[in-house]
Amino acid sequence: LEDIYPKLSQVVTISEYARSYIRWPAAKVIYNGADHYSGLTRQDDAVADADSPVTLLAVTRFRKEEWLYKGLDDLCRLKDDLKDRVRIRIAGAGDELSREMLLSKGIEVIGVVSSREEMARLYGECDALVSFSQWETFNLPLAEAGFARRPAFTLNLCVHPEVTPFVF
Repeated sequence: LEDIYPKLSQVVTISEYARSYIRWPAAKVIYNGADHYSGLTRQDDAVADADSPVTLLAVTRFRKEEWLYKGLDDLCRLKDDLKDRVRIRIAGAGDELSREMLLSKGIEVIGVVSSREEMARLYGECDALVSFSQWETFNLPLAEAGFARRPAFTLNLCVHPEVTPFVF
């Protein structure tokens, strides 16, 4: 810190949490919006069928080395607890072992989504986004869910309360 910071005239970061984390109180915070999501294919809000399962979307990496910090055990536990009352879909990059583990728990694995229109469709089809991530400096999917008019539920950790009011 003492070698780098004196040489900088400005630092820009993506959240109040990140400003605190990097220990640069003068940093400017610029919330970065939602770069995966495009409203080009905006979905109309559908009325939920009481007999249909709640559809939850998780947008996260699911690689073995990130399993703990991304909270994937908690996502699997949620599916175990709610069984057929919930449909959980996960979009993002992952490895084959994690893919198989998620599928064995009944979680639908979409994998990498390469188009903004497809991502917008996934947000539009879900009832809510859920994230069990335990460390983020922004957590972009939480903001994207808001752009898609979907609630985003997450842990009351790190930056999450800055991005969504639905923390637990």
